[in-house]
Amino acid sequence: MDRIDLIVGLQQVRKALLAGMLKQVIVAIDTDSDYFHELQNLCRQSKVELLKVSSSKSLGLAVGIDVKAGCVGVPL
Repeated sequence: MDRIDLIVGLQQVRKALLAGMLKQVIVAIDTDSDYFHELQNLCRQSKVELLKVSSSKSLGLAVGIDVKAGCVGVPL
């Protein structure tokens, strides 16, 4: 299986969404509500699938980093 380079963090995910580079965004529900709604709207406008996970801590661990990750983008 090929390795996928995920995009981690709000600023990077936002840039990638606006550039049309993502097929999916994963966001933690404990992320700041303004950021959460911004990502939700951007995904809707870009027709990108949005998945929700329980916590930014678990999302960070799932993508292999030792810090919280509020959101992760999966490239096309």
